[in-house]
Amino acid sequence: MTRPKTLATQDTLSCESASPMPGEAVDRTFRHDDTGERPASRPWPGQMPTGRVSGAEMANGQWPVAINAEGIYPASVAFSCVVQPQRGDLVKLCFDDRRCWILAILERSDALEALTLDFGARRVVLRAHDVRMEARNEVALDAAHIASRAEVITQVATERLTHVSGTDATHTGCMLSYAERHMGLHAKSATLTSSSLLKIDAGQIHMG
Repeated sequence: MTRPKTLATQDTLSCESASPMPGEAVDRTFRHDDTGERPASRPWPGQMPTGRVSGAEMANGQWPVAINAEGIYPASVAFSCVVQPQRGDLVKLCFDDRRCWILAILERSDALEALTLDFGARRVVLRAHDVRMEARNEVALDAAHIASRAEVITQVATERLTHVSGTDATHTGCMLSYAERHMGLHAKSATLTSSSLLKIDAGQIHMG
């Protein structure tokens, strides 16, 4: 049986929407007062209003978002919104009967604040023909384990500093080192061995 539709009048506006869950009472009628202003109420399912993040992330992972004249709603971050919200962000929201999501961050007032891409505990894979990463100041990698594999690795730098507190082991087919000026090797104890030939050639050789 088709539900009769209610015509919109000056005093009452009615809208069809999804059926409520069993045992759930949902009032889908907006009532206007004498001034014609709509009172604060939850946005309709399917509406996509804008709001502003009014606080920090809550313990359940949701963010408080304030909508003008509507109130403050706890909102989850949509799966496709990888930029982590922060207080003061202008965001696009989506509502259903029970929940609210942040779909996108439209505006951020503090341009100097760090931009965080939060993928949670998920594994991220980036595939492309070429990938170029540029930074004006610094590129920092922080991980428990960093693995790289390539046919050719090229590095160009003015200076390179490496600090290894444990063991630095290198296994190569051939190893060549060139120094234009000075090369120093210092250790508490050192061993230099060769199974076939050890050659030292210099204009002067000082031993001891």
